[in-house]
Amino acid sequence: MSKPLLDPVDVPVEWHRFLYRSVLLEWEMVLHQRKQFPRFNGRKPVAGVNLVKMDGLPELSQWFSTQAETQKPAECFAFYSKETALKDLFKLIRNCVAHGHYSSPRKGWIYLHHVYQGKLKLSGQAKFSSLKDLIVFISTDGAAGK
Repeated sequence: MSKPLLDPVDVPVEWHRFLYRSVLLEWEMVLHQRKQFPRFNGRKPVAGVNLVKMDGLPELSQWFSTQAETQKPAECFAFYSKETALKDLFKLIRNCVAHGHYSSPRKGWIYLHHVYQGKLKLSGQAKFSSLKDLIVFISTDGAAGK
């Protein structure tokens, strides 16, 4: 997957509404204080999205470099997490939303790519419907996915 240009202005208005309400506000008002999040074992997709948790930033950068050489559009997010994987993932998605680090590379898909202080923290793409399901799964403590 090559890195598409980040351009949040070109995503559909409904996406902005969902991202603001269900990601940004949900994190700021509720989730940043929550202690329990769904379990994540990294073996199977969550809400149809493959999640690749990296314990180190160099490993994440290497993974992204390797994946950028392939053109296969897979629903996958690779992210850095040293503790609670799905809480960290939600926070990174929140950071993408807050800083406009997202775009729509093709109809129905969203691309997230978050770099902080020169270090890659999250990169990947998915169908927007799958991202919504992932957000609901994490924010409802996995209850919607059961």
